[in-house]
Amino acid sequence: MLATAPAQSPTTFLALTSSASLLCTDRTLQAMEAFWTIYLPTEKQGQDGSIGGLLSAPWVPVVREIAEAEHYVKKALEACAYAGLGWIKDDHSLVRYGMQPYVYALRGVNKALQDPRQATSDTVLAACRVLSLFEMLRKLPASGREEVQATSWQTHAAGAYQLLRFRGRVRHTSSHGLHLYDGVRLMGVVQGLSQRQANTFTKLCWNLPQRDLRDELFDLMSSVPELFEASDQLLAECSCHTVQVTRELLMQRGNDLLQRYLVVAHALTAWESRALSLCQPDVPQDGSLSLAAHITLSMDAFNLFGQ
Repeated sequence: MLATAPAQSPTTFLALTSSASLLCTDRTLQAMEAFWTIYLPTEKQGQDGSIGGLLSAPWVPVVREIAEAEHYVKKALEACAYAGLGWIKDDHSLVRYGMQPYVYALRGVNKALQDPRQATSDTVLAACRVLSLFEMLRKLPASGREEVQATSWQTHAAGAYQLLRFRGRVRHTSSHGLHLYDGVRLMGVVQGLSQRQANTFTKLCWNLPQRDLRDELFDLMSSVPELFEASDQLLAECSCHTVQVTRELLMQRGNDLLQRYLVVAHALTAWESRALSLCQPDVPQDGSLSLAAHITLSMDAFNLFGQ
């Protein structure tokens, strides 16, 4: 989720502040507020279920609230703030500065995971989500390092998926748990689509309560990675002469797969029609909705590969 920077950019202070003043004790607070102002879109009240919810990030305020009570989550947020501003300003020194709180947060998570009572807490899941965000934002300067960065992100993401599964469905049906689930599912869907494979998250099939169009869209898209994977497997079998599968069976499997694609396609078309009908007068109806949805679902993958 990436909001359009206002006319008075919140990062202006970095351009106007001397290097000496950056050593002040409040620079971390300034960096965090500047970064989150850019990263988190401004939402209007009373738009739940409307077009305004498409670019929302309900997990972010929850994580910031949890960070007030748990120091290692706060450190994870600090790391993200510096990495994010470093990415925005193309200043890798800020990213390097964020490595210290990142390591502190990572140690805090590892320690908490050793305690069964803490391992399933909202605190640990919140920290895992933020640490994965750091891996997406720390744009590595050397060419050829994209694979290292992608692997680090995938490791954090896989850990978050396993935590979700271990915590169970009930912990994600209300309050903080539901919002944290929202943050993890963004990673799960984007990763599944980019890798064309179902993962631990997309296989959960929990069918949690749908609150708005954003929830409906993610539920629809969660089934697509499995379809991609099945398609690739079918194509591979069709081109492999050593596979003992009859032509009729391959055609039947292809037809079944096509029907599944059509179900999702019709559902997405219906979803888009409903979303367009809810557009506010100040929201352009010239295809901007598709762009907004694309930004929401692909921002993590976009940052991941440092483009």
